[in-house]
Amino acid sequence: MRQQQHQQRAGGRNNNNHVFVVRSSSASSSSSSFATETSDLPIGAKKNIAIIGGRGCGKSSICRRLFAHDKRFKLMSLDDLIVYEESMSIPEIVSAHSWEYFRDVEYKCCVKAASAFSEFTLIDCGGGICVDLDENGEEIYSERKINALKETAMIVFIKRDVDYLASKIAGDANRPSLSATNSFKEIMERRGPWYERAADLILDGSLESGGGDSNNDNSSTNANNETALVKKKKIGKEILRYFYAKAGVDPLEEAGFYEIGGAGSVESLKKMEKNRWLSEEDEIRM
Repeated sequence: MRQQQHQQRAGGRNNNNHVFVVRSSSASSSSSSFATETSDLPIGAKKNIAIIGGRGCGKSSICRRLFAHDKRFKLMSLDDLIVYEESMSIPEIVSAHSWEYFRDVEYKCCVKAASAFSEFTLIDCGGGICVDLDENGEEIYSERKINALKETAMIVFIKRDVDYLASKIAGDANRPSLSATNSFKEIMERRGPWYERAADLILDGSLESGGGDSNNDNSSTNANNETALVKKKKIGKEILRYFYAKAGVDPLEEAGFYEIGGAGSVESLKKMEKNRWLSEEDEIRM
């Protein structure tokens, strides 16, 4: 095992020893699976990670948890980097210039973030990371920004229900309007396939069928107990499991929020001699 060179960072740990089951996330998994691997990255090929998803999906909150969990991570928020580079807030940048200008600055910041460190860079991307604008001002898929990230980083897409996203960002003055003609829902539905196209791993945090136990910290049941919203804790843990296995690095022996081990660990991958990160039924201790 890789020698540990870092001390434990302060953080909480859930000691209720709850066990839940995660199904295989291979590319052949059904579209209803929580975790779907969409590319076959060789182990150790990339040791940085970028988190993408729509406004309000929980990217920044989850990234802060991951950063607190493993002190080797260097957290880089693209929105914060843009604000620093321009010395203006994002609404001010869009108002003073344009969305096209903002996307150009965002691309430059993508290049900087992806190339800043060779490993353990955790990139918190803005909701428009997968888009650029054509000559008519219409959104198109951004090959340049996604390719800049993919130079060094695996990409994880946190998928959420569009109505949920709309409810999370309602009234937020720090998020300028994306379009004068299209609704937020229309924009997110158009962007959905672009997020999936960019991703190496899709984590579906939308409403799940089956409800679940009200004592389970990984889901939040509705009044009819028919669906459950995947919580950030479960999403964060899956991101870590995927990152450690695909980057070919060992988790810290003692860390903050999550216990990482079992069939998705680096050691188990070596034993199986397979390029996959979860078994068919992988029990994870919480």
